[in-house]
Amino acid sequence: MHAKSLYAAVNLTRRCGAVPIFAELTRRACFDPVGDGNYVYDESLRSLTYSTPEDMARRPSSRRQDVIVDRILTYGATNEDKNP
Repeated sequence: MHAKSLYAAVNLTRRCGAVPIFAELTRRACFDPVGDGNYVYDESLRSLTYSTPEDMARRPSSRRQDVIVDRILTYGATNEDKNP
């Protein structure tokens, strides 16, 4: 799920700022960032949380190689360069 979509859904049902939503996505290891603002839920990491900024900085890369989004585009690239 994309982080902005999650924020929009929560904000629709209960008025909430973006900071608490993004803080939970960052703090809890079960929300596995796969790139481009997308997260995948990993049940096996449900009990693991990061409590300090240092812990969050050392967060390992996603184990979900099948869904990792890698879209690094060069500034000024044309549409043909983006979609070969």
